[in-house]
Amino acid sequence: VLLEAKNVYAGVDTYRPIKAFSSVSNALDAEFLGGGSFISSTGTAYLLAGTANKLESLGSGTWSDKLTALSITDRWKFAQFGNFVVCVNGDATQEFDLSGGTASALTGAPEGIDVAVVGQFVVIAQPDGNRLKVAWSAVDDHTGWTIGTNSAGDNIFHDGGEVMGVVGGEFGVVFQRFAITRMNLTGDASAPFVFDQLTRNYGCASKASIVSAGNTAFWLSDRGFMGIDDGQDMRPIGTEKVDRAFARALPTDDNERIFTAVDPSNKLVMWGIPGTPGSIWIYNWELQRWTTAEFSFSGIM
Repeated sequence: VLLEAKNVYAGVDTYRPIKAFSSVSNALDAEFLGGGSFISSTGTAYLLAGTANKLESLGSGTWSDKLTALSITDRWKFAQFGNFVVCVNGDATQEFDLSGGTASALTGAPEGIDVAVVGQFVVIAQPDGNRLKVAWSAVDDHTGWTIGTNSAGDNIFHDGGEVMGVVGGEFGVVFQRFAITRMNLTGDASAPFVFDQLTRNYGCASKASIVSAGNTAFWLSDRGFMGIDDGQDMRPIGTEKVDRAFARALPTDDNERIFTAVDPSNKLVMWGIPGTPGSIWIYNWELQRWTTAEFSFSGIM
């Protein structure tokens, strides 16, 4: 019986090694608070990273400043909308122009803790600090946020608790502290979304744990790790595998220390607990198998 597979990831009928680190850039100026990779319509690729005071872009092995003099305490979250990346961080919402490689404040957009694209709309969680609300932009316009204009709007959740995050696609999934709710497009310009609560059995225990790969989203609930396919089919993925071990490794009060990442080519989703050493919990969603890794790190992307 294999009890633990460490510093490997699951493959078909085997385990593959996690190789040594290789430096690809200079160091960031401050602690890493979130990042992502994006490709413009012309094929130009960007790596973005946010810190407490900057938004930086990687080019030719060097991080360059795109925004400075910021004061950020929350995680950076990103969502690509056409040739723009909408960036939220609990403070003023920013945008990164993939065509010109420049960044600026997204005037008129609410502050938020998470962002996703649902259909033709940008959706922001906890707009302007309202923990029970999501807001969405005007249709086909990430710069339009006037409620009631060009289908822009918001929704307050009167049950289910705090909005913890949102993932997008053809539909949206809103993760609340004690519920999971699906955002369905209606085709009605005056009320573009209808909200259907899927369950109150599985809420979200960590904003930092939410991650998506295609039409599948994963998160940490009070009952352990969960997955949801196509915004409706929920399933536990860590039961009698890693849930109890993860709970022992990370006290509940530290749930927001988690970093998440997806490796789509190897069909892996990862939850990292930073430290010296830190640990990464790796799930192959196709093979439904877990492994772990252990090394020193402060974030993953």
